[in-house]
Amino acid sequence: MNRKPFLRLWMGIVLIAALAGVPLALAQDGALPDRIDVAREGFFPEGIEYDAAGERFLLGSLAEGTIFAVTDDGTIAPFIEDTDLLSTVGIHIDVAGGRLLVPNVDRGVLSGAEPQGPAISLLAYDIESGERLFFTDLSTFDPEAGHFANDVTVDPDGNAYVTDSFSPVIYKVDPEGEASIFLQNDAFASEQFGLNGIDYHPDGYLLVAKADEGALFKVPLDDPEAFSRVELDAPVSGADGIVLRPDGALAVVGQPQSVFLVRSEDDWATASIVETASLEQPATTAAIREGEVYAIFAQLSAMGSDDPPDVFPIVRVPFEDSGAAASMDAGTADAAEAEADDPAEAGESSGSDTGSKLGY
Repeated sequence: MNRKPFLRLWMGIVLIAALAGVPLALAQDGALPDRIDVAREGFFPEGIEYDAAGERFLLGSLAEGTIFAVTDDGTIAPFIEDTDLLSTVGIHIDVAGGRLLVPNVDRGVLSGAEPQGPAISLLAYDIESGERLFFTDLSTFDPEAGHFANDVTVDPDGNAYVTDSFSPVIYKVDPEGEASIFLQNDAFASEQFGLNGIDYHPDGYLLVAKADEGALFKVPLDDPEAFSRVELDAPVSGADGIVLRPDGALAVVGQPQSVFLVRSEDDWATASIVETASLEQPATTAAIREGEVYAIFAQLSAMGSDDPPDVFPIVRVPFEDSGAAASMDAGTADAAEAEADDPAEAGESSGSDTGSKLGY
C-alpha cells in the first residue's frame, strides 16, 4: 500500500484544522467574555463594578453585605468582609482615589426587622487592600424619614454623591467621610422607588435616574439647585443603575429586561434612546469593561424564597452600537474612566423581578 497519498491527506487535514483553529483560539484567549456564571447560593448581588487593575469584577450582596471578587472563570471569593456591611447596594470604584465606595442599607429597612445599624450609610475601602477608610451614617439628617441608599458616584475632588430612593435627597460625602445634603427637592419624591442610579459627567455635573418616572436629571456640581430634567424622547422605563460609556453614551438598566443606550447632542439638555438591548432576565446595575457594558442578574424576586438561586450571571449587554470605545485597549479605557473620576489625573493610570420593579 502506498501510504504517501494517505499521509499527505492526513497532514492536510491536520493543517487545515490547525489553521482553522488559530483564529478561534485567539478569539477565546483575547476576547471579552459574554457571560460569567457566578455560583453562590442566595447572595443576591445588586451592585457591580469592574476593577481593571485587579482584572476582576466586584459584586455587592443585598443578602450578606460582603463585597465579592469574581474572575472570568466564575471563581468567587470574599474581598471585603466587614460586620458593618449589612446589605450592599450600588458600588463604585474611585479610580483616581484608589477607593471602593459602598452604599449600605440596614436590612430592617426592607424587612421590618430589628435594626442592626444606621438605616443607611456609606463606606469607603482601599481598592487594593480592602482596608476600611471611613464609615459615614447618612440617616442622621432626617432620622424619622424612610431611607434607602441606592447608588454612588464620585467627582474629581474625591467627593462622593449618594442617592436616596425613599427620600428626595442626594448626599455629598467628602474624602474624609464628612456628609452633607447636596440637594433636596420634592421633584425627586416618590411613593415607591425614587432616585436610583447616578454617575458623574466629566463636564462637571451629575446624571441621576428616577426609577418610578423613567426620568433622568442633570445636576451641576457648582449649582445643584439649578438642576434640570433631561428631555427624553421616551421614558427610560424602570430606570435603575446607570453608567457612562467612554464614548459619552449612557447605559440605563431598565424594564422589561432591558438596557437602554441614551445619547445627547446638547450637553444633556435633551437626549434620545438610540438602542434598547433585551436581556434574558431583569438586571439591576451595570459596569464598564474596556468600553463594553456588563450587567448583573440579581434575581431579586427570589429573595426570601425557600429555594434561592445558586447561580447569578454577569452578562455582556448585546448593544449593536458598541461605540468607538468598545475597540479601546484596556489602558485607553482605564484612562477614560480615570478622566471621568479625575480629569487632572487622566494621564495616569452599576420578565418579572420584584427588586427591579422597586428600582434597586
